[in-house]
Amino acid sequence: MKKLWIFIGLFLAGCSTGPEITSYFHTDNVDISDLEMNKNATTVSMLLPLSGTWEATGTSFQNAALLAMDENPDAPVKLLFFDTQSTAEGTQKAYDKALSENSNVILGPVFADEFRALPSPSLINKPVLGYTSDNTILNSERASMAVLIPEQIRALVRQNCLSGKQKLAVIGPEGKTGEIVMNALENALQECPDMSLQTYALYDAKKADMSADILKILPRFINPKKKDLTEEEQELLATPMEERLEFDSLLVFEEGTKLTQVMSILAFYDVSPEIIPIYTLASAKAIKDRALNGVLMADLPANNTFSRKYKNAFGKTPIRLTSLGYDSVNWVAQESKKGPVSLKTLRDSGAYQGVDGLIKLNANGTNKRGLRIVRKTVRGVTEVTPAPDDLEEDFMPITESIDSASMSPVMSDESLGDFQLSNPAEQPL
Repeated sequence: MKKLWIFIGLFLAGCSTGPEITSYFHTDNVDISDLEMNKNATTVSMLLPLSGTWEATGTSFQNAALLAMDENPDAPVKLLFFDTQSTAEGTQKAYDKALSENSNVILGPVFADEFRALPSPSLINKPVLGYTSDNTILNSERASMAVLIPEQIRALVRQNCLSGKQKLAVIGPEGKTGEIVMNALENALQECPDMSLQTYALYDAKKADMSADILKILPRFINPKKKDLTEEEQELLATPMEERLEFDSLLVFEEGTKLTQVMSILAFYDVSPEIIPIYTLASAKAIKDRALNGVLMADLPANNTFSRKYKNAFGKTPIRLTSLGYDSVNWVAQESKKGPVSLKTLRDSGAYQGVDGLIKLNANGTNKRGLRIVRKTVRGVTEVTPAPDDLEEDFMPITESIDSASMSPVMSDESLGDFQLSNPAEQPL
């Protein structure tokens, strides 16, 4: 890592002592356009929030990019950074500066609001590869490296198929996210003809209590303390909950505090992961929430190599999102050794094996990822189904029965590793 510190030292020295620097890296006040060593290089511009609200995230992305470049010393890449200032206006200015550098590849921005600030591809045909998880703003010229909801849904539905489940129920908020989930679910179910959406409940996320909407898909509630129970009520109480439900698996597309509320409501009515498999769109950042014990989620493969490298180089743990930045720069650097790089060449190159697992860019700007299925447990997560070795193949055999009632198998907190969690408000969606 000694060389990386030399690069960073030159970078910081150039930024503070003068307008020019002999380095692959620069910010707004560094001019390297005349460097002979870079005239035939692939110019990669990163649009990052290096100041403002999300400065910590942007800096972590920048460090990850520097780390990737340090590991590719022979890559003919000129890497430039432009500050979006964590605003839409700043993003527009950063994008214009990237265009003025005749960038071959534009990486970023990070968040959806910044992404939306980019000019229409029809006005300026300069493709970008960003990091937003909002798939509704992606197209052939606006791609993303992030884990997208449709890929999570696809992985969860395929898990259900492998487990022999046939009747799915869905709970979640109305609005944009709900539309994304339902559309993705319709597509995913086409790959599993034996499974159908049995029932669903969409609620107003602004309501303090969602119980009334959630109850619409649950069996009739019988209070066991009620006096003078009818014969029918007594029979219902004696029937196991899993036999009373109209579905054999449940998808809750929530995260954060709302997910905890939904899980608490379900638990009150005796619906839990011990009764049926409950899937969520939460990620490892919810790992310490005990209300989620037992739920299943689609997650990136466990790989702590990047976080260890980052900590060794910069003395602190990276924000979880920034492994996307590392993978994107590393991918471009590797492809640059073969010839000129563009968004099209990255798409055509097939699946890339990064620290976040396999990823392949689709023509419509979305991506296909190799996701594993993990179960939230008391102490962390345990892997149920490993990530596939090939994006064109089905998932590997299940290693744990997802109907297991045991909530404390031997495991480790693999999905978090040494990563620093970003603030939930920093999530792209």
